[in-house]
Parts: sequence; C-alpha cells; structure tokens
Amino acid sequence: MPSIGNRQCISCRLLLPPSDFYPRRGSRVDNCCRKCTLRKSRAYAKANPVRYKAWQRKYEQSLKLEMVAHYSDGANKCDCCGEERLEFLTLDHPDNKGGEERRRLGKPTGAGFYRVLRKLDYPPGYKILCYNCNCGRARQPDKVCPHKKPPLHQ
Repeated sequence: MPSIGNRQCISCRLLLPPSDFYPRRGSRVDNCCRKCTLRKSRAYAKANPVRYKAWQRKYEQSLKLEMVAHYSDGANKCDCCGEERLEFLTLDHPDNKGGEERRRLGKPTGAGFYRVLRKLDYPPGYKILCYNCNCGRARQPDKVCPHKKPPLHQ
C-alpha cells in the first residue's frame, strides 16, 4: 500500500517520496524521479551532442548574464573601466580570495560557481570587472587597478 504523499515515477515505476522528484513551476513536481531524469538527460546529450552543447552554452551565458546584472546593479559593465562586452566581464571576489573560496565550496568555476552564488542568493562583496582590470588589480602590490594610476611613461 502506498504511503501518503509518495509518488510513482512514470519511468521506473518506483514509489518514491516527493523529495526524489525535481520541483516544477508552482507547487507541482516532475513526473520522473531525479535518477530517471538524469539518465534521460545524459542519454539525450550523448545522442545529440551538437544540440546539447548549444543548449549548454546558452544556459551558461544566461547564468553569467544574470550574475553580471545582479552584481553590477543592472549596468552590465566593468566597475572600473566601463567595458560592456559580456565575454570580457569577470567576477571579482572579496579581498582577492577567490581560490580560497572555490576550495571551500568544492572548487566550482565558471557557470558552476554562478549556480552556487545564485543558490546562496547572491551574497554581497563581489563586483564585476573586465578581465584586464581584474588581472591588473591582482598583480599590483596595492591591489589598485592600473586604470586608476597615472601612466608610467608619458
């Protein structure tokens, strides 16, 4: 006899608790359990590598755009020089401790790290810099972007 609240997966036919199903919009849950959904997703990716890669690129781009929009307060540009091309924009970690933070969170990078930030409801302290400003600051002893200093040669 089924337990109250349990659901049957339409793929494997197992009776499982709701926590074994992915949530859907509203208060509904998916019809396939997490294991079957993952198996189907992997099979689709293997059978359709070009389409899957295109979908994955689009998804990762949307994650980055969401993260950039949040940390730039909707400006979508470098906090230092004003660069607006998404390909050049990066996330500047608080106190330049990105490596420590990634190790603490299980070493996520790129879209994986953006997913972690979204799951943590975008914690404060991060800012958006272009790659040049981010690297320039990291390599300066005073951690000031070279754009903010007078040129060495005039």
